[in-house]
Amino acid sequence: STFPVFEFVFLLKCRDMDGDIVDAVIEQLLPEDIEKRTDWDVFLNFIEDFDNQKRVLIILDGLDELPEKSRHHVNKILDRKKFPFCYVLATARKGKGIEVRGQFEFDVCFQIEGFSEDMSFEYIRKHFKGSEASKGERLVELIKERLDLKELIHNPLNLLLLCAVFEDCEGNLPSSRSQLYQTILGCLLRRNCARHKLKAAAKDADLEKQDRKSTRLNSSHITIS
Repeated sequence: STFPVFEFVFLLKCRDMDGDIVDAVIEQLLPEDIEKRTDWDVFLNFIEDFDNQKRVLIILDGLDELPEKSRHHVNKILDRKKFPFCYVLATARKGKGIEVRGQFEFDVCFQIEGFSEDMSFEYIRKHFKGSEASKGERLVELIKERLDLKELIHNPLNLLLLCAVFEDCEGNLPSSRSQLYQTILGCLLRRNCARHKLKAAAKDADLEKQDRKSTRLNSSHITIS
C-alpha cells in the first residue's frame, strides 16, 4: 500500500482547545492577521469536500489533557461524524489511550513500551562515554543487583534522571526508593540553580524551600509586569 499525500497537516494541542476543531485551528495555527473571510472561507470549502478530506491529517496531541468543554467536539472527529474522511492521529497517556480505544474504532494503534533492559544499558554506556565509561559500567552492575533500580530503567526519562544523579553523587545511590526520589529532586533543583546562576542551599530541605520561594518571586514579577 502507498502512503497518502497530505496537503494540510494540523497539529493541535488538546490542552489548549477551547471549542471545536475549527476554532482550535484558528487559535493555535493561523496568524492573527489572516483574512478570515477570504483565505479561511476557501479552506472551509476545501475541507467540506469529501474528496479533499482525504488529503488532510489532523493530529490531536494529548487527549488526556483535553478540557471537558471540548470533549464532545473531539469525539465527533474520533467517531467520524465530522470530517469523516480526514486522517486523524491521536496521542494519549496509557490509561486514556485504553479508554479511547474501547470507545472509538481506530485502524491502527501503537503503544510505547519503553526501553528493554539491553537498550537501557546501551543508553547508560552512551551517556558515560569516553573517560567516564567505567562509571557507566558501575551503574549497569548496580542496576543488575537492585530490583528497585531495574523497575525505573524502562522509562527513558527516569533513566536519564538516574544517570544524572549517579553522576552528581559520584556513584553513590540511596538504598531506598523514597531516598532516591528525594536525591533526584535535589539534583534537579541544584542544576536549576546552576542554570540560573543562583547559589544552592546545602541541605535538600532548604533547597526545596529556596526553590518554592524563587518560584513565588518569579510569579509575582510576571504578574506585576
